[in-house]
Amino acid sequence: MQKSSLLTRFTWSLSLTIMLGGFIIIALAQSLTPEGHWTRLFVTEIGIAGASAGIVGFVYEHLLRRELLDQVKAELAEVIDADAKRLGIVEIYESRTRKADRIKLPDLIRGARTELMFVGLGLYSIINEYRMYLEEAIARGCAIRFLIFNLPGPSAQLLNESLSAGDLTDNLAGSFKTVLAFASKYASTGKVALRLFDIIPTFGCIAIDRSDGDGFLLIELNCYSSSGDQCPGFKLEKKPNGLFYSYNRQITSLWESATAVDQPATSTPDSNQITADASLKRSS
Repeated sequence: MQKSSLLTRFTWSLSLTIMLGGFIIIALAQSLTPEGHWTRLFVTEIGIAGASAGIVGFVYEHLLRRELLDQVKAELAEVIDADAKRLGIVEIYESRTRKADRIKLPDLIRGARTELMFVGLGLYSIINEYRMYLEEAIARGCAIRFLIFNLPGPSAQLLNESLSAGDLTDNLAGSFKTVLAFASKYASTGKVALRLFDIIPTFGCIAIDRSDGDGFLLIELNCYSSSGDQCPGFKLEKKPNGLFYSYNRQITSLWESATAVDQPATSTPDSNQITADASLKRSS
């Protein structure tokens, strides 16, 4: 971007200098040479040529070259990203931190119409930072599915050895309890479900309206002995024979084989109460 801006400034400056130089030559020819003399006409033609070159250079840089570069970029994207487009890979994130910078999760949650599904280990940021938006989704009738790792289960130690330096399960304990409490509180609405899996997941996911034509998946890969914020990911949209269907099939299979958590709600909030709670938190 800096090189492009420098080149643009240089081209504009050069074009302006040539154009002004042409006008100066014309003015000198008109003022210093006698009328009708061949040198006057010759120098004037040189000035006109210079001024014209400057104008053409300015117009080319400002309009034509940019349009040409945009067309070249579009064509290159088709060639270089052919497989990505064919497979429905819309965006690639080098880390979860980078994904968070580009994806505004509150907007995604608010835009969900039928289903929100969260697949992950502890879903710390989801349940702690975006709880209000989840309650708003429930109030408008959107289903929420939590599919998380069974922290008290038999694979906890293996999870520590696979995806962390050994302290991952300790870090997940708080968010695990919070997700369970949230699902328990709103279980009576019929819009919230929670299931636990015991395998070491190769990816996490945020699924938005999977059954709709414009549904999409945000995939977060899990890397060996690496913190979650260092792991890459990508966004998948529905394309024929694309990766969306491969990952969606895995999510569905994992959901069906996971253990359902059926806890009685400590309270029985109705839809009006949920709406009121969500509105109160939003206003605060």
